Amino acid sequence: MNGTHGKKDIVSARIEMSIVKDELQNKLVEFAGRYEKQTNSVQQSADLIQKEYCEIWELVSEVNCFECEKFFIHGLHGCCMKYTDALIEQIHLRKLVENFSTSGKNALCAIANDLWAMACFAGNLIEGMGIELQPKYPCTKVSLQMVCKILVSNITQEIKPDIADLIKALNAAKNKTVQDECIQNYLSFISNLIKKEAANDMAFEVYLLFLHNVWSFVLRIFLHIKDKPQRVSCTTRVRKLFKRKFDKYGGLLRVLNETEQMCYMDKKGKLKEIMFTEEYNNLKKGLRRNVTQ
Repeated sequence: MNGTHGKKDIVSARIEMSIVKDELQNKLVEFAGRYEKQTNSVQQSADLIQKEYCEIWELVSEVNCFECEKFFIHGLHGCCMKYTDALIEQIHLRKLVENFSTSGKNALCAIANDLWAMACFAGNLIEGMGIELQPKYPCTKVSLQMVCKILVSNITQEIKPDIADLIKALNAAKNKTVQDECIQNYLSFISNLIKKEAANDMAFEVYLLFLHNVWSFVLRIFLHIKDKPQRVSCTTRVRKLFKRKFDKYGGLLRVLNETEQMCYMDKKGKLKEIMFTEEYNNLKKGLRRNVTQ
């Protein structure tokens, strides 16, 4: 076992070195039986774990030896978490958040892709070796996926102020001309964000996480608008009197519908239960009622 422990430390050190040299630029590569977006360090680290750590474990392990399996699982977890820690450290070292609007966002998306890919690698490796995870074993796949979800949430956090400002401007529009301009500004921004930038920079599962985060934030803003008491101006009263009321809610409903179409791109329905909640359905009904009034 001592030899395996020493090999784990060597593999961990080499993994860390591969990340230091990684340019954090996405490439479309074949990994774990499919083509995905990731950087060089994923394949390099996976190869190190398989060729250096797994091979020596297979030599010293015994059939049906639970202690050996436990030792291996903890060692594998240690290697993968070293990969995770070293990758996350690059966010600070390379000032990716500070440079978010330039190269930072692309690199952060690449890191999220790498974490998800490594999580899948760890899960497939354990399954392929026929090891059944016991309650006290660490679940490396879940651990890495959780870190990935946190990172995607942080990426979304950097974009939230722009989304909020665009929706607030739309809500504050006082006439149709201004409203149409605000709608166009919002749709142009959100379309570029989702269909171009995120679609190009993110692996599929990471992309779905991002869509869910964006959708949840947009929905929260609209719910806040719906619940906030609306001040009725003198101009609005006069327009209502002469049946020329400005259709504010029609614009809001259009933006909500367009955002739904962009976020709900999952043909298999994986996002249906998450997106189309009772809260959301009630929001749309409320906006429709206001449009027809």
